[in-house]
Amino acid sequence: MAKIALVLVLSLALLLSIQCVAGDDALSPPPSAQGPSSSSAGASTDGDEASWIGWAEDQLRNKKLDALLTIDIIKTRIAIWAKEKWLSLNQSIVDLRRFIHCINVPHEGKRRSPPFISSAPPPGFLKFKVDGSSLEKPGLAGIGGILREHLGNELIRFSKHVGIVDSNEAELLAIREAFILFSTSRWIFVYSLIVESDSKNAVCCVNNSASSPRGLRYLVNHIEKTSSYL
Repeated sequence: MAKIALVLVLSLALLLSIQCVAGDDALSPPPSAQGPSSSSAGASTDGDEASWIGWAEDQLRNKKLDALLTIDIIKTRIAIWAKEKWLSLNQSIVDLRRFIHCINVPHEGKRRSPPFISSAPPPGFLKFKVDGSSLEKPGLAGIGGILREHLGNELIRFSKHVGIVDSNEAELLAIREAFILFSTSRWIFVYSLIVESDSKNAVCCVNNSASSPRGLRYLVNHIEKTSSYL
């Protein structure tokens, strides 16, 4: 719908540069001025569509245009374009032209990157896969994580709100939560821990605390202190 609206706006902007002319050179009205009713299934035929297309083309050949007829041509052009662009539209070109503001553009969806798949840890290790995100920068944020053993069995799962922070702080909060949960679990005496995050910024902060932003230094220091007991 946004694409159609953009085409219509650009076309109407072009219309402002066209001089409106009335008089002996007035154009002939379009065929079937009332158009077929969209509520009557099968009422629109290929002949009807051809007549509309032919009429629109005829207005562009060596004739002066007035405002209303130019708008009709614009609508016809957009209807033809929409029909060619989205083949799944079941309306005729005539109906698309008459009800151009009601065109239901098929949702094509956004292309998503492949999901991040965590591999199982080696024997003797547990892996905490964590994530954090925020709605804005900063905004309402949440964190979560799953602890698994080398066979893939889930041992711990957590998710919680963390208030209003940015995404980097949320990622670090998720890492810290993983260390806290593991350090207080019964597995601390049997397994070593791997914490996995898909945030390069968070991983760099933890691995090189000196490069972490000053506002996040308290989190990095807490993570270092907690992990030192493991």
